[in-house]
Amino acid sequence: MSTKPKTYTLTQRDYDILLSSVLHNPIALGVLQRIAGNTSDKLDENKMSELFSANYHGITYFNFETNKWNRNNYKIDAKKHQGIDTVHAQELKRNIEQDPNMRDIEVIAAVAMTINEPDYPGWGEIIHNPKFSATGKSVIGTIVRRDKRTGKILPVTSEWMGIHQMQPRSFVFNGFRYFDFARIFRKTYGLEK
Repeated sequence: MSTKPKTYTLTQRDYDILLSSVLHNPIALGVLQRIAGNTSDKLDENKMSELFSANYHGITYFNFETNKWNRNNYKIDAKKHQGIDTVHAQELKRNIEQDPNMRDIEVIAAVAMTINEPDYPGWGEIIHNPKFSATGKSVIGTIVRRDKRTGKILPVTSEWMGIHQMQPRSFVFNGFRYFDFARIFRKTYGLEK
């Protein structure tokens, strides 16, 4: 005697109710995404290249899915300082994801890039459509997000924010831990006026 597994039918309303209840439960969220036929985009080098196009070769980032950096140094030997930068990036992720307005998103990467000094917008200030500079000494940053409901990686905004001015620093993400950065990201993504 074979026993067939039970199947259930969900209305869109029922699915939406369940989805809103499991946004912070990765296992249950994965089950609902599988039911809906959604699969999570993978954050790999190809996806980062697609997201950052011409700037891709100039970025350094911490991938929260792999808990790894894309490079061991940035401007100067920063390998010994990556532990501190990792903590700062994790604090930024935590600060952003704790915000009720951001509950539908997951921060999956923290990204930094150098630009020329005259283009630097100021600490925590926004720069639009920045261009990587191999000789630049000012650092700007952004994040990569995933929509928890669909599993899809979202486009990166054209707005980045200032992190360091005229400092080829070993601490790339110094400052990312501050709540001001979480507030600026909420504003950048239209969640705060």
